[in-house]
Amino acid sequence: NFPLDLAVLEVPSLNG
Repeated sequence: NFPLDLAVLEVPSLNG
């Protein structure tokens, strides 16, 4: 399990 912050970094699509 990893923090949502890392997930956002891995999936720029979610971050925009």
